[in-house]
Amino acid sequence: DPRRKLLRLTSSMAEVALDGAFDLDLLAEMAESRFAGLVRAVGGYVAPDDTTAPPEAAVRGASRHAAAGQTMNFSYHVKINNLLPVGEFFSTTPFNVHGNVAGNFSSDPQWLSVGMKGTLEEFYIGTIDDGWLMKDAVVDIRIGNLGESSVLENLTADLDIDIGNGIVAGKSLDNAGLELHYANARGIITASGRVDSILTVVLSGQASIQTRTFVFDLDTLRAKAGDYGWSNDQDVQFRLSDEGLRIMRAVFRRGDEEL
Repeated sequence: DPRRKLLRLTSSMAEVALDGAFDLDLLAEMAESRFAGLVRAVGGYVAPDDTTAPPEAAVRGASRHAAAGQTMNFSYHVKINNLLPVGEFFSTTPFNVHGNVAGNFSSDPQWLSVGMKGTLEEFYIGTIDDGWLMKDAVVDIRIGNLGESSVLENLTADLDIDIGNGIVAGKSLDNAGLELHYANARGIITASGRVDSILTVVLSGQASIQTRTFVFDLDTLRAKAGDYGWSNDQDVQFRLSDEGLRIMRAVFRRGDEEL
């Protein structure tokens, strides 16, 4: 039954299982095309004339399938044991991942949706001085309505990441969290964490897309080290466009002090 396939791959690096209606060739082409389109859509706001961006391409595998054959709907599970050999072979930048993720993938000629939930015991890329190291991370990601046109207007996304501890560019990071909910070209974002074991940062606010501009309005932006901390006086506004980053209303208070 083409609507119910089962694939299991096992190696010392990873164990992969797919269950449902899928085509591996079409899956690779579809995912590459749609996510490359998402990258182009985001980059178009901050670098609309970037000639280095990859050109838009049709889904090559789709030409061999009728419309019904372009529909996929399956579940997956991936246990990642050790990707260090892959990093050593394909990249001069070291990276590795250990963890378990599972979710669902569905697509048709118009839309792609994917969900992923799991734990990453360890993830790193680069070195301690200039890279990222994350441990004990819990991820829950859902992306929907990813199409070929009006990408950011149609896209929906929910992201929830909690990181036990890690190192970012030489700075320790503990108890970090990021939550994002996005739909109808608007989003709600919250984030928090402790940097270098002493500085606690908390932020929350809204994000939206305006003409050629990403807009971020943070209602809350606080930084505190021990009893010494600063909080925003009013919403802090960020505007990111092809003209650069503009910051407004960045006024912070600590008692009677103002920064």
